[in-house]
Amino acid sequence: MNILKNKPIYQLSLKAFGTKYLVQINGVVIHQETFSGGQLSTTLPINHWMRSGMNTIGIYIFPEKPGEDINVHASVTITLLVNDKDNPDVTYSVADISFSGKQLSDNKAVTNSSPSGRFDSDDDFRAAASGDIEIHDITKKDKLKGRFLFSRKINIPSSLPLWAFFNSDDLPDYKPMSDEEYYQHMNVLLAEYMKVQNALESGNVDAVIPMFSERNKELDAAFYLQPGSMEKKSPLPF
Repeated sequence: MNILKNKPIYQLSLKAFGTKYLVQINGVVIHQETFSGGQLSTTLPINHWMRSGMNTIGIYIFPEKPGEDINVHASVTITLLVNDKDNPDVTYSVADISFSGKQLSDNKAVTNSSPSGRFDSDDDFRAAASGDIEIHDITKKDKLKGRFLFSRKINIPSSLPLWAFFNSDDLPDYKPMSDEEYYQHMNVLLAEYMKVQNALESGNVDAVIPMFSERNKELDAAFYLQPGSMEKKSPLPF
């Protein structure tokens, strides 16, 4: 059976050196590095951030200090991987974004990334004109002076259900608000956060668990766990 239609396990491989950065999946920051002098190689599970259809992966690169240039020796590569839960020894690379600080000034910072086009999940994810996966070109946005966002869309069908946050309300644009209007919005959010904090301060963990019931159920589904597994696993199942 096609692994995307069975029990796909998506992961994001991350290899980075010499810069500050954020890694995003569908607008969600899944990793942040605020120290530019380090090096990291890891793999993150991301089923709970993925959906069947169009997804977006991205790297937000920024310098050590505002106004400085990106370290020419910096490198960050994120790779979307997938395997079948029932066959974990076989993993496929779907697409990546590979950033190099050396080539940033030549506008070729992501030249070494995987190609765009169509690929066939029934044929070991090889290139195919009628493939079911579509990898879009990488886009670059200059967010602020010296800061860059590289992202690419990946249209990949799968058996994953649609997580509720994809249909959630968008937060308003806070920048043009007056201080009074801004703090009115913040007070609404603060009231919800305080429900969690007050329960934890009083030691009433049982009152917190139901607040995360929706996401707990989704995490169970995302990683093919028995219903109730995440609720039992941690008192704070974020």
